[in-house]
Amino acid sequence: NLNDMPRAKMYFESAMPLFRDENDRSGIARVLNNLGNMEFAEKNFEKARQLYEESLTYEELDSFGAAITSINLGSLARLRGDWEQSRKYYLYTREVCERLGSETGISSATLWLATLDLALRNLKEARKGFESGFNAIWIRTNPLVRGIAEGFFAYVDLLMGNEKDVRQRLRQSLEASA
Repeated sequence: NLNDMPRAKMYFESAMPLFRDENDRSGIARVLNNLGNMEFAEKNFEKARQLYEESLTYEELDSFGAAITSINLGSLARLRGDWEQSRKYYLYTREVCERLGSETGISSATLWLATLDLALRNLKEARKGFESGFNAIWIRTNPLVRGIAEGFFAYVDLLMGNEKDVRQRLRQSLEASA
């Protein structure tokens, strides 16, 4: 619970010795990643980065934990304006999810890459990434998420000067979200 961060931190920190005693590398990685998430929420970005990087040292390279932690590191790099490092983390996440056969992970990483391209105003690449990422079945079958997707398309279309497409996309976004 983000409203009781000190208590949550205490629980995670008290769990760490248990995982260390059992040499449970995955458990240690999860605790470190969650502590990193709490530091991120409190805007302690450097501490979050350190915890995420330490978490990766305990993860198997081809695991969902490594993919999630890499997304977190990519987001921190993006906040720092380190676009290249952010892209590397997002690409790594997508590669891991491809090896694991996770459509959800692949599409999520693709969407993170698309938002990065959008921030950099690589509009054609952003649109292509959104089209690919939003084509995942878990998105196409969820009306609310599909509505959010249409909103992203509308924003890209607006930046590209496609006013006609913007109105249609916004209408679809609002209808799907209603």
